[in-house]
Amino acid sequence: MEEGLDRLVAIIEDRVLLDNALRIILEAAETKELPKEAYLPVFHDELTGVNFISILEKVTGKEY
Repeated sequence: MEEGLDRLVAIIEDRVLLDNALRIILEAAETKELPKEAYLPVFHDELTGVNFISILEKVTGKEY
């Protein structure tokens, strides 16, 4: 039972983080600057995190 609950929590957390990530991506697309935020979302799914950083780099033309 605990495993299922942990998975549900991870899904909900990633959903909230994805909302934040989309806001950050939109701002980066408008400013063409990488985020100045000290906090970037860290997803439970590593591939999602890699994709997030890749998208930020592509919309700004800059690398982390």
